[in-house]
Amino acid sequence: MEDNWILFYEKGTYFEFSNFYEHKNPLIIDEISYKTVEHYFQSKKFSNNPEYSEIIRTVNTPGKAKVLGSQRTSFNYKWAQDLKVIIKEHGAVLDPNWELVKVEVMLKALRAKFTQDIHCRKILLSTGTKYIVENAGTRDLFWGNGIKDLKDPNKIGMLGLLLMQVREELRDTREE
Repeated sequence: MEDNWILFYEKGTYFEFSNFYEHKNPLIIDEISYKTVEHYFQSKKFSNNPEYSEIIRTVNTPGKAKVLGSQRTSFNYKWAQDLKVIIKEHGAVLDPNWELVKVEVMLKALRAKFTQDIHCRKILLSTGTKYIVENAGTRDLFWGNGIKDLKDPNKIGMLGLLLMQVREELRDTREE
């Protein structure tokens, strides 16, 4: 059973599966470039506010994109303090349809990532039929497995399910 699992998070083995993975070349989605999947995903939360969405798209790190997208201001780091000002100035409101579209937005980003980045595609395809799980611990009950090191097919998390879906799509197109 142990051999059927791939656990990943921000750094380390299989970091390529993380939305924070920075590509040598930007991802191009709808003719717009993004540094990471995280930049794309977070910016799409504010499609109803193009100015704020653009700030997220162009910020220099995926961590900052996540802070701007989540609008969490509880961090005490200097860089996070600077982001508080941006969040306050722009008063961005989450797209009202976000909960309905967020999975499709992520799937679109993952398809772009694994079709455009050959290195990432090879690693994803090398996983065979193993379960892929974002091991985010209790930090993420939706995208990740929700519990540290839990290896339960019912607790893969949405990101893992989407990665396995993209893997199958890539495998199918390779066989045609």
